[in-house]
Amino acid sequence: MVRPLIGISCAADVGEGDDLIPGRGLFFVPRDYATAIERAGGTPLLLPFFSDQEGLANALSRLDGLLISGGTRTRATRGQGLREQDPVRYTQDSLLVAWALSADLPLLGICRGHQMINEVMGGTTVWCRDETSHHQGDLPGNKPYHEISIAAGTRLWEIAGERERIMVNSFHRQRVARLGEGLVVAARAPDGTVEAVESPCHRFVMGLQFHPERAPEDPVMVEIFLAFLAAGRAYRRRRRARAAGRPERRRILKPRAGDKSKGRRRLR
Repeated sequence: MVRPLIGISCAADVGEGDDLIPGRGLFFVPRDYATAIERAGGTPLLLPFFSDQEGLANALSRLDGLLISGGTRTRATRGQGLREQDPVRYTQDSLLVAWALSADLPLLGICRGHQMINEVMGGTTVWCRDETSHHQGDLPGNKPYHEISIAAGTRLWEIAGERERIMVNSFHRQRVARLGEGLVVAARAPDGTVEAVESPCHRFVMGLQFHPERAPEDPVMVEIFLAFLAAGRAYRRRRRARAAGRPERRRILKPRAGDKSKGRRRLR
């Protein structure tokens, strides 16, 4: 079986005195993301910051899916938005998300990536009122921190075996405020924080505030990556069919239960 090629967005250091290697700029991402993709049957490809649009388009055109990773070594002060925290990465991630949405490329955003999907689609992000309630500090990622409620009929609900409540880890200090255009809330924390979003207008667009890659023994977290990779394989088949000039087969489904996208339909 062909392994889908999944791009993973990176963070960057410029080589300042308190960076990972002073004097040398780096692109980097926690290895958990690549490991999760490999375990689910995919091939991970780390995406650096591209200096030109042609190079970026060339790389993205070869992908079967895109994972927007979470924040790393954030030096943000309270009140700063995603753009102010890291303007260069914000621009890069915005381009990645916009390209994926326009191409209907399977897209998974985790933590900061979840917030980026929401902002690119017109939403906003704010700081949590009580950061300690959503950041488990030094507790390992495979230790669940709080419960989330999943909206029935959403893709996440299906992935979770139609369970309406599961436990997740939590490592964020910011949260979704205004929801992006076309997105629906798939899960919330007990205090109302948006923990997952989806786009019914795309075959697979999902943002998760929690970190499934850090809980590899949790069956639901594993299923998230399996579903993402299944969408990647389907995308590859459609891409090859288009290249060969074969007509594309589509099934148009009615919006899922709880979908408030005003009649827009989900494609598979």
